[in-house]
Amino acid sequence: MSEGHTQAEASSVFRVGTTAIKDWKRLLAETGGLSVRVPKREGWVYNSEELRAFVKSNPQAYLREIAAHFGGSVSGAVEALEREGLTLKKGR
Repeated sequence: MSEGHTQAEASSVFRVGTTAIKDWKRLLAETGGLSVRVPKREGWVYNSEELRAFVKSNPQAYLREIAAHFGGSVSGAVEALEREGLTLKKGR
């Protein structure tokens, strides 16, 4: 690459995928090094106490409604419910 080799050659020599090499090149360009970046994460969108209270007062709520209420994603709502050991039972 910078030594005149292609990403495919480096992939073969180091036995890693070309995607890893592209990621490393991007990381090197952005940070000047190859140290792992610490993700910049906010706190949980789905606060445990608020989530439990919401589910208790809205037992028929759909995942999309929970996500909308907390300003998160549906997959995040699923993970939060699993984390808290909560299930949604729809009585029909």
